[in-house]
Amino acid sequence: MFDEPHACQFCGRYVLEVEGWAESLQPYHRILAPWDDDTTYFHGSYHLSCVRAFELRDQFRTELLNWVCRDDHLLTVRGDDGRLHDTVRTGLGFTEQISALSGGDIYESPRFNRWVFAETAGPIHFLSFDQVQTLCGGLPLRGDNGGRRTFLPNNPGDSISQWGLVELLDFLDVQDLYQDLLDSHTPEYRFWKGATKGSGYVAGYSLSAVRPIPEEVADFFRDYLRRYTPKQLTDARATDNR
Repeated sequence: MFDEPHACQFCGRYVLEVEGWAESLQPYHRILAPWDDDTTYFHGSYHLSCVRAFELRDQFRTELLNWVCRDDHLLTVRGDDGRLHDTVRTGLGFTEQISALSGGDIYESPRFNRWVFAETAGPIHFLSFDQVQTLCGGLPLRGDNGGRRTFLPNNPGDSISQWGLVELLDFLDVQDLYQDLLDSHTPEYRFWKGATKGSGYVAGYSLSAVRPIPEEVADFFRDYLRRYTPKQLTDARATDNR
């Protein structure tokens, strides 16, 4: 088990973030964790493969969608004092379910040109209008390759600047968790810079891969976009800040 903040909340092993494969949720989203008697809210890092393997993944999916598929709403939770307290949760507003596919459901924002594909197996995937057009064109949809920072539990030494992704994953002892990404989703990894911090090491890097969106999602949108009128994008930041 690796200590937080980079421990997977399901398996406890290291999470190297890459969109569509290993991600994180911030505590201010107030995702409830009814499957855990010891905590009220779920937050932190996780591998999407671990969500799919989680025996209570249906509960996890439900709680994610309670946040994603609602507008702002009142949430009642029991505090540390044992009493019930009301708090307002900011929902993302993907309130319209437009498809139920074999592998999951698609929800649409009525205000913005954005969608969510919620896998039946648990994980969710946000899609913009441009990304949906990429899928419809039969092109691979790559995740965000913007810069990230991560804390490595041990100092890798100067050689890290020469490592490829396989060497980094091997150092973190998580290559098996990313093997599907390595085998067939053409990851692009680049080390930027790093520095020691205490007994560990802070690394800056970029990493992207083809996102694991099923072909049936692209098939649905090829038909759907023929009848779709794009909405005026007035404040896309409302759903980008997830």
